[in-house]
Amino acid sequence: MTGITAETSALTAAARRAAATADRLTAGTDPGGGPPVFALPQAARFLAALTDARARQATAATDFARFYSDAGAALTDLGGALTAQEGTTVERLQALGGGL
Repeated sequence: MTGITAETSALTAAARRAAATADRLTAGTDPGGGPPVFALPQAARFLAALTDARARQATAATDFARFYSDAGAALTDLGGALTAQEGTTVERLQALGGGL
């Protein structure tokens, strides 16, 4: 027999890990306020560049969090679909008199 075989407990564990990763990535995504004002123009430009880099990093972390959240949801859905399919298969085999 060919087909996809999956361990639903492994899917559930992977979904939990993906959700936990998404939560950790979401935890520190606030880039904070604007840069402080300094008398030296070079320092102000440097801090503005750092603030911009932090904002881009926060955006990337948010995107990663969304990816892991979606992955966790997809794995959860897959696990549920496989469990339902296994139940349907068992019922149909029992109806045919094969039993399990």
